Amino acid sequence: MSNEELADLTQPQRDRLAFVELRVRFIGEIRRQDLVSRFGIQSAAATRDLALYKDLAPGNIDYDSKGKSYVLGSDFRSVFDFPPERVLSWLTQGFGDGEPVRLKAWVASESPSRLTRPELDTLASVTRAIHQACPLKIEYHSISSGCTEREIVPFALIDNGLRWHVRAFDRKTQEFRDFVITRIKRPAVLKGQPVAPHETSDQDIQWTRIVELELVPHPDQPRPEITEMDYGMQGGVLRMNLRAEGQEAGLVRHRLHLRGEGEPACRRVVPRLGISQAKDATRMEKDLMAALPKPLWHHVGMCISFLGRETCRPTNPKCSECVMQAYCAYASSRNK
Repeated sequence: MSNEELADLTQPQRDRLAFVELRVRFIGEIRRQDLVSRFGIQSAAATRDLALYKDLAPGNIDYDSKGKSYVLGSDFRSVFDFPPERVLSWLTQGFGDGEPVRLKAWVASESPSRLTRPELDTLASVTRAIHQACPLKIEYHSISSGCTEREIVPFALIDNGLRWHVRAFDRKTQEFRDFVITRIKRPAVLKGQPVAPHETSDQDIQWTRIVELELVPHPDQPRPEITEMDYGMQGGVLRMNLRAEGQEAGLVRHRLHLRGEGEPACRRVVPRLGISQAKDATRMEKDLMAALPKPLWHHVGMCISFLGRETCRPTNPKCSECVMQAYCAYASSRNK
């Protein structure tokens, strides 16, 4: 489809064709009723739109007579140049499904750009696997284990404020894990392959468990009252209900701190490293701050959370793979 052919269409037509492409590319299928429901058009108009898209972009969609829907074609080539942010807004919030055109802003503004952006073909494979509830074969690049081939069963996208992850059951390790989407290469949707009951999201305890958190300004903040104003805290506390999985993701980024017991990974990792044996979370944090240079204070929370999730686990910790092995008191005692 050329730019000239698109330009000859009306704006409502281009919006509907863009919707067709989004649905097929990132969900894997589209039905006539999807267009009818989204745009309030008649069935005959929806049929014409699907036929028009098929004529203008041969190979992009095929009709599945069994499922009575249009599915992704084997020779798909995108017609519309969707920015990753736009696609992710549509996938996670349900808006931005029209033609990707740059509109004039109503007021002057500046928004920070993400340093990492998912590659759209990879993201499309991930989201199709989620929607179709089927496994996904991937090549995954990990800092700890390098490049490995895996089969995962994905079920949700996660935005931790810095980058996008997919939550999935990992058949290699037989556990639920987060995978950074930018580290996924050569994805292949294993459509039609069965998913075992223990691989589904309702078996992911950390995902299904909702925890109530009390967040307070980080202890090193010279003016905590400013943070209280920023987040609308009541009595110096912000109360939130979050999934147990990923609860720590935004704390360091927003310079917030868990009140009370503290983050479980910290209470496990810090004593094992030999930095502190304090039972009180506040005392442990002070010991940690005393042991580390101040420029690292805002980063150590996320590092410890990652270490606790990926390596320093409650049971069967992977000491031999840990980057802190040479400095860890717990690892040294296990090697004796």
